[in-house]
Amino acid sequence: MSNSISTRKWFQFSIFNFSLLALFGVILRYKISFPLPEVNQKYLLNAHSNFAFSGWVSLSLMIFLIYYLQHNNIFRHHKIYKLVLFGFSFSAYGMLISFILLGYSIIPITLMVLSILFSYIFIVCCWRDLSLVKNTPHISSWFKTGLILWGISSIGTFALAYLMYVKYPVKDFYLSAMYFFLHFQYNGWFIFVCMGVLFYLIGMTASPASMARLIKISRATYLPLAISVAPTFLLSIIWMDLPVYLDIIAWIFASIQLIAILPLFKVLKAFYKHDNSILPYLVKLLFILSTATLTLKITLQFLSLVPYLSHIAFGSRDIIIGYLHLSFVGIISFFLLGFIQMSTKINFPRFAIYSFIFGFVLQELILLDQGLQGVGLFAIPHHNEILFICAIIMWISLVIITISFVHKSKIRTATESAEALASEEISMP
Repeated sequence: MSNSISTRKWFQFSIFNFSLLALFGVILRYKISFPLPEVNQKYLLNAHSNFAFSGWVSLSLMIFLIYYLQHNNIFRHHKIYKLVLFGFSFSAYGMLISFILLGYSIIPITLMVLSILFSYIFIVCCWRDLSLVKNTPHISSWFKTGLILWGISSIGTFALAYLMYVKYPVKDFYLSAMYFFLHFQYNGWFIFVCMGVLFYLIGMTASPASMARLIKISRATYLPLAISVAPTFLLSIIWMDLPVYLDIIAWIFASIQLIAILPLFKVLKAFYKHDNSILPYLVKLLFILSTATLTLKITLQFLSLVPYLSHIAFGSRDIIIGYLHLSFVGIISFFLLGFIQMSTKINFPRFAIYSFIFGFVLQELILLDQGLQGVGLFAIPHHNEILFICAIIMWISLVIITISFVHKSKIRTATESAEALASEEISMP
């Protein structure tokens, strides 16, 4: 269809961005273990983190939503979506380059504001289009909530950019603004869109009886997660010695959030029952790992309310990094890779997926070990070197996945073009 967007081509681009992101992760890890004076660690870290959100995850989630709308025959904003995807990608690469060269300065901050403006355009158009989807209202609720929370997260971005630009001296304000952004991205925009996609994909192959149960699970999970998003931001700033009543609110909504994920175990069970011809093995593996990691993450959030554990977690940079990667890679990136494979019907190399998972798991274990050294537990030697090796393993795995995906996409596109041409010839009188 002439007014449709090729989500397959855009997914190729987003996976390439993911492999590029992993390369910068390798450089960051190299600089920790070996001398590299040409690279400013802080500048590169800012570039790496901003590109992770804009160049990989947010871009992929926008493509997800466009895919969903096109599968429901909604194309009315396709020109605006194309403009937003190109503009958002331009600002993502602009931030990547300018952060590396300049750090927090007027140019990257301007590009950051530009990317937020593009996101606002997308939010408005996508919200209107989602209102036209009548057959799966429980799915649209997940997506609409994710869009709202994406917009809310930008408040933290504006606050952080302003504090950086004026060089405000109070560190707590920096951290609060950063955690506000991270919370409403990780626990809002990312999670809600992925959950909507998850229930949508399972529903595509569900029987009428299974569909009724699936809708029930979706709604039972959605409501408590939705009402707990804002209050559980308190978990991100629990280190600020909050008043007792705020601690109580955090306990209550952390408990609600923990209970809300229990129905997800039924979703995991449904995955196991799906035939491999419908849901390929690698897709099921990635979705199961993503859902299991989400369960672990929310459990860890709940445990962070214990003062002793909170002191260990927020007092260790390695544990914070490990926790952020647990969400970014273990939940979101695993899910994205699984959905991209399923939606494009292009299988990724198994060994590359396995090695990527291995590198991630080993990285998380080493970061946890580093973080627990402060409480006197056994320390694995040469942890920085091992983390560097993990970064290389994950990067090489993603390069292989990217090359394979692009190559197979060209073959599939050529095959589809040939089939379309043959169909036209047959239909000619």
